[in-house]
Amino acid sequence: MNARPGLQAIRFPRILRRTLALPLVALALLGNARSQDGSPSPAKVPLSLFCFDYATGLKSVQVKRTPSQLAEVKLSTANVVDAGEVATEGGKLLLYGFPENTAEAPVVASSSLGDLRQPLMILAPAGEQTGPAYRSHLIDRDPAKFPPGSCLFANLTPHPVRIMLGEQKLEIAAGADLVAKPAAAAGEVIAVTVECQVDGHWQPVSSSRLAQRDDRRSLVTLHLAARTGRVMMKSIPLREAGNTP
Repeated sequence: MNARPGLQAIRFPRILRRTLALPLVALALLGNARSQDGSPSPAKVPLSLFCFDYATGLKSVQVKRTPSQLAEVKLSTANVVDAGEVATEGGKLLLYGFPENTAEAPVVASSSLGDLRQPLMILAPAGEQTGPAYRSHLIDRDPAKFPPGSCLFANLTPHPVRIMLGEQKLEIAAGADLVAKPAAAAGEVIAVTVECQVDGHWQPVSSSRLAQRDDRRSLVTLHLAARTGRVMMKSIPLREAGNTP
């Protein structure tokens, strides 16, 4: 090799040159695993969506398949919708609307992913609030955390809630989730009673009956009615492979 004037060329033995090259290759691979701005490349998770009610003009949203590719997903107020594999951004799941006079699609929902691996995002219109058009809440559909035969209660209200699930007494803090398996045999019908605490007093919300199914999972939400502000209970159907009527 030709040395620059004033510098002496240094030649390493061949085996040493190979040894020095290995860390350089590793650094190059790590650099390729990061985006151009130096942040980690987005991970992907399988996302499901459920919508209590549509925000104005937003019966569909967009999700990111890759950092540069958006795909449309139609929302439903009746069933859980499979949105497919979605790229996370900075540890968050973002939903986008459709651009009008701007070059970029606006964010219409945002939730921190945490350690969830099979998230279901529950949406409700934000109303007059500033910011994204939808309020959102994530629950984990991972069967390891939400197994068949169990119930997941999502308390989306600002009030503590208590539930009698047969003989089991459950208490759920405001904004929290709880997974419980009824102490009942398959096919047994149990009573479910729900109350919420408002201004220090427990008030009845709902009373119903549940037939235990060991091959199904039950998702129940407690939320505020958009018009009245009353606490409401809703059972959200989960359509899963292997379910039978």
